This record gives sequence, structure tokens and C-alpha cells, in this order.
Amino acid sequence: CNSNARFMMAQCPLACQSCKESATFSRCAGIQGSKPRVINARVIAKPKKANVEAEEEEQGWVVSISNFLTKKECGELMDVANKKIGWQPSRAEQNQISLVLNHEGKRTVDLIKRDSSSAICKQEACRSAPPYKRFLQKLSYATGIPVSHMEGIEFVHYGYAQYYGVHHDYHIHDSWRPSGPRIMTVYLTLSSPTRGGATGFPDLDWLFVDSTAGDLLIWPNVQSNEPTKKLSGMSHEALPVVEGNKYGAYVWIHLYNFEESEKRGCT
Repeated sequence: CNSNARFMMAQCPLACQSCKESATFSRCAGIQGSKPRVINARVIAKPKKANVEAEEEEQGWVVSISNFLTKKECGELMDVANKKIGWQPSRAEQNQISLVLNHEGKRTVDLIKRDSSSAICKQEACRSAPPYKRFLQKLSYATGIPVSHMEGIEFVHYGYAQYYGVHHDYHIHDSWRPSGPRIMTVYLTLSSPTRGGATGFPDLDWLFVDSTAGDLLIWPNVQSNEPTKKLSGMSHEALPVVEGNKYGAYVWIHLYNFEESEKRGCT
């Protein structure tokens, strides 16, 4: 905890007796609710199996749904972000770190690089907005997962040269929180840049997905048979925008009821 504080406080704060995490654990760890029914999706991308050992591991996937929302509906959601929330510089999650090689060839811990703006819906003013509610209800109908298992939408904006480095949406501490881990990530494109800004999946044979307004991407973060454990092959990134602007909306779906966990201050 002293010699490698950045790594330990990001990954193992309970072991270091972090006051904030220890207090949250004491208050929040306990019995969790029922699991939702998970979507039966059409797979559009899987990694190639390079060897026998890889074949024994669960493979990741990405689903793309075209025209999930109309351009008008995307514009209405953008109004929610602009008028009900407002934009702030994005931040990488505390436990999103990566092991990188320094100039001496040694592995060091580094925070994920993120350069963008976000508008995160945490207040009733945005959550009660009709376009916001309609989108989540439509997403719930499509996936078979209740809205109560979904985090508030995080709207994102990437301008010229802005990006989000390779990262994974699984957070180790979510496994003991009442809402459980983020089992799936949903990304809705609200407007696409003229060039650049694709969503990349390095472990899926370097898959790059360019989306237009209204398109939806869904991918898993956990193993299907053990949904509290990380699915390692689903790291992803938002590549730099070369020309124009990129707007989107993230929704993270949890294994258990997120709304109840949020009310208890356990998220």
C-alpha cells in the first residue's frame, strides 16, 4: 500500500483499510436481489481462437442494432444532456488502470487516458424527461432487463483529437455492492464525426465499429456462466476524432437492482 499506492488504492482499497471503501463495504455488502433475464442477441463479432487453451475460454461478442432510435429521438436526447444536465470534463474511473512498459521495459501502473466531455444524469430533472424515459424503456423491452438495473445515462462528447484509451467496464468492487457488476455495456450513437471516432475492440481481432446516429452497440463485461467474474476479452476504446464531433450515450446494465443500491448510497 505504500510502495505501490496508486495500484493498491485503485484495485484493493479494502486491503489498505481505505476509510471510504471500508465504510461503504460495511454499510452496503449483503444480500442482493434477483437477476434479470439476459438478451438473446445476434453475434456480429468474435475473436479468432488462436490455440487450444483459448478455445476453452469464453469468447466475447458485440451486437450492433441499426436505427434503434430515429434522428429526431437522438436530437431529443441531446436536448436532455444540454438543457437538463450540462457538460463537464470526463474522468476515468478510479480503478481503470493499465499496466504499461516504461522506457526501461519494465511494467508500470498508469491511469487510463481519457479526453472528452460528459453529462451524467443523476438528478430527477433529467431522469423524468420523456425522451430519457422512452429510450430506457425501449432498451428494457429490447433486452428483457428492467430499467431498475440500469445506471443513469452518461452522455459523452468527443471533439477533434479527443479519445478514451483502452479500458474495461468491469469494476472489481461492484462484485460486493448490492447492484453487482456491470454485466453489459450499451452505447448509443447520437451523432457521428466526419472522420475517426470509431469504437475499437483490440481483443476481437482489432474490430473497429463506425456508427451513425441512432445505432446501438451492446457487449458483455462478465462471463455468462459466472456473471460476477470479468470477461477478459472485452477491453475497448474510443478512437480519436479526426474531423467533426462525436456524441453518444452510455448505459451500463447491472446484475442486480441498481436503483435500490443507489438509494442506499451503495453505488
